[in-house]
Amino acid sequence: MTNVTFSGVTKRFGSVVALESLDLKIEAGEFVSLLGPSGSGKTTSLNLLAGLLPIDDGEIRIGEKVVNDLPPDKRDIAMVFQNYALYPHMTVFENIAFPLRARQRRTAEDEIVRRVDRVAGAMGIGDLLARYPKELSGGQQQRVALGRAMVRDPKVFLLDEPLSNLDARLRIRMRHDIKALHQSIKSTIVYVTHDQAEAMSMSSRIAVFNKGRLQQYGTPRQIYAEPVNQFVANFVGERETTFIDGRFVERGGMPTFEAGATAIPIAGARERFPAAMGRPVRLGVRAESVRLAQGSGALSATVTLSELSGPDQILYVRTADGTELCCRTDPATVVRPGETVPIEFVAGLLHAFDPATGDTLAKHS
Repeated sequence: MTNVTFSGVTKRFGSVVALESLDLKIEAGEFVSLLGPSGSGKTTSLNLLAGLLPIDDGEIRIGEKVVNDLPPDKRDIAMVFQNYALYPHMTVFENIAFPLRARQRRTAEDEIVRRVDRVAGAMGIGDLLARYPKELSGGQQQRVALGRAMVRDPKVFLLDEPLSNLDARLRIRMRHDIKALHQSIKSTIVYVTHDQAEAMSMSSRIAVFNKGRLQQYGTPRQIYAEPVNQFVANFVGERETTFIDGRFVERGGMPTFEAGATAIPIAGARERFPAAMGRPVRLGVRAESVRLAQGSGALSATVTLSELSGPDQILYVRTADGTELCCRTDPATVVRPGETVPIEFVAGLLHAFDPATGDTLAKHS
């Protein structure tokens, strides 16, 4: 197990800054996902770590060794790509064994057989060693690609969107398998993805990128429940976050969010957003932070659409001032478009941001 450190790493392509002053420490044995939209800097970071791109400024260390000027084959890393890059004329055994046979100092054949058998067993493909890639499913090809990376026993595994070519059900299965593999081999893994479900389900920590800058680095729970800014709150989550501009005021001793003519009492808001009281606020509202209400003080909204999502029902509602919201409810609740329902906000699941900077105003642990 080996740690990885980025210190002030910058990469430019002409006048475009693809990555700006990245400081990131990945501990030995961690599974860290680099998450962000296209062009955010996550793949650039991986390619700099792999040695596929030169660094303009800063320093990258693998363990205690500075690797800025080392070629990829001297960094003791293994990379798995989106397209698997298997050799079609080689069997599964030969594909997995290839890194051992391609070394300048060849590994003994009996050692190759031992290591390939061990890796194939760990990946659940021990019975496929005589087949060719064209005879394998997408998931099996992915396991071969992972096995070929594992057989070298590298210091760091780099995975570049390895599941994006698989169908939805197989992606879920492979997420489970890769996480189980990590727990078994305990190697350092750096994983690039634009899919927040992949990052949330597999990672020890997640680094969220946008426009070439690291936005937040933390555990999946921290990234989801304690976003440091508006971008992270909107990017991480099953559905887009609704943002409403207004302000928190006191009404009869109750913290109340005012947006135009709408006033929404929110119990607990004072404790969660102590820096937001009495000032302009951009409220971030996810589906789970809105629920059907009972009793007085609720806000009325009209149901525009309902959507069954497995164990949940998502209601799309519109308030009197035209604000569109999502509300997560029990699928047994029968509500039809056009009906008026009472809703309320759950303070502990809301987020508040500075409208000028986009930074959080919430009190985090």
